[in-house]
Amino acid sequence: MKKKVLLPVLLAAMAFPMVMHQSPIGLSAEFIGEYGQGDDTDYVAYAKDVNGRMADEGFVLLKNDGFLPMNGDERVTVVGKASINLSRGGAGSGQGNISSKVGKEEELNLQASLQAAGFEYNPTTDAFYRNKNGYNSGSGRTNGNSNWAGNSEVTIGETPIETVLDAEGVVDSFSDYGDCAIQVITREGSEGCDVKTCNAHDSIKTNSNNKAVSQKHALELSDNEQALFDLLHQHFDNIIIIINSSNIFECDVFEK
Repeated sequence: MKKKVLLPVLLAAMAFPMVMHQSPIGLSAEFIGEYGQGDDTDYVAYAKDVNGRMADEGFVLLKNDGFLPMNGDERVTVVGKASINLSRGGAGSGQGNISSKVGKEEELNLQASLQAAGFEYNPTTDAFYRNKNGYNSGSGRTNGNSNWAGNSEVTIGETPIETVLDAEGVVDSFSDYGDCAIQVITREGSEGCDVKTCNAHDSIKTNSNNKAVSQKHALELSDNEQALFDLLHQHFDNIIIIINSSNIFECDVFEK
């Protein structure tokens, strides 16, 4: 019997203060804050602490059939185009990132975090989604607000299931890292970008003629995400779904 384990995660954006502002009349103004100028070690440490507490309070386990927590030494397969491009907040004025200029912090991705925790992750699927070794898993998601176009809309960007099936060694690698599959689903929220109630698509190319290619909306599983979810159930007994989102998301499909 296939197990379905649902683990949605809301990732908090890293928050560092912006200290310079140029006024419209050319006068320079500077906001220092409680940490002052010079060494940024203290406020980087504080930012880490705040983000850690936000994560502790914001990560929610919605469903567990007893598989979690794992031992920490499992061999896992991570799938989904978003698995190599996590959302760390919203977009536009709500965007967050890690800057190498602030405290010389190095961004930790999902795979490195799993490895640091003792897990072994599938290098074949990781290479596939990073477009290495001649694979082409696509460019991934967009928020659709390029140039503030009036027809801006979300592109899910999940890799076509046919590409996953055709990629050499990808499906075959599942058995070597078969203790658990982790599917990452990411959605963002942004000003100037429509999240339509129909015609959500995995690729801009599928909608280039402006004809409806799907009756799904952008806040539910896209066709390719659904197909990937179905594929995992053919190969894994244990599946974790990570919902990495700064937007709401429809989860009823995971209750079946």
